[in-house]
Amino acid sequence: MKYLKRIGATVLAAALAMSFSACGNSSTGNGSASGSAQQNKEMTVEERVEAARTTMADVKNMEAKMIMLMSMESQGQTLDMNSTMNITSFVEPLKMKIDMNMDMGELGSQDMSMYAEETEDGKYIMYVYDGTQWISQEVPVDTFEQYDTRDSMDMYLDGVTELKDAGTEKVDDKDAVRIDGIITGDALEETIKSSGALDNMKQTLGGQIDDATLDSMFKDLGNISVSIWLDSETNYPVKYSMDMTDVMGKLYNNIFSAIPGGEEAQINVSKMLINMEGLKYNADITDFEIPAEAKQ
Repeated sequence: MKYLKRIGATVLAAALAMSFSACGNSSTGNGSASGSAQQNKEMTVEERVEAARTTMADVKNMEAKMIMLMSMESQGQTLDMNSTMNITSFVEPLKMKIDMNMDMGELGSQDMSMYAEETEDGKYIMYVYDGTQWISQEVPVDTFEQYDTRDSMDMYLDGVTELKDAGTEKVDDKDAVRIDGIITGDALEETIKSSGALDNMKQTLGGQIDDATLDSMFKDLGNISVSIWLDSETNYPVKYSMDMTDVMGKLYNNIFSAIPGGEEAQINVSKMLINMEGLKYNADITDFEIPAEAKQ
């Protein structure tokens, strides 16, 4: 089970990186609608996705909830992990807030908070509360590239293929068109490398894996099933979902094969779902203050 806990932390780091990419995918701003309601009802799936893509430049602020549901088994022991991240971010100047809860069942739960800000003198400071103490440090701006909503949106929408209209559903009391598709293994590999998840994983594994081996872990993982819900009148994304069950099963086996002594651990991933909901943009976002104790 110690390997489950270690890799669980790795997945959380990777999911954190991907969550912002997914948010970016969902961040199209609350500006003017993309054409009239009647025109939008007649749009093709490809036209709707393109409408979402072209409005991303208007997004300056974003709020979302990322929910990750995971269940896996190793050596007769089962780990169910449910993680929730409430994310608020502002682009110019950069300011970010993440409240996270990770529930691992019998292994316990943990709450964490992270804040980040761009100071008046152009520095970037990150504040992390692990439930017991605050840790702050100056970080390079490159640290936040994985959280750039506009770049991430391009990355994800360009990678989603085989788009299909799955009908209309209610999301937050609004009619939304559900669009199903896939992210191919090749696009997934490129997205993960660009997101910064590789660095997070390398740190979590404590340097046990060299760069070449780490790079090879993300090859031939297969496809991810994706669903995007767009407001039927405005085409603003209101929900996003990814089923990563098969992909994460293959990734875990790749990881254990590379870790010294990990060959004996057999992993069966029965569930790995990531949902984005509660999406808000721009003027609908409530500002926040970084806690004073974080800066002490």
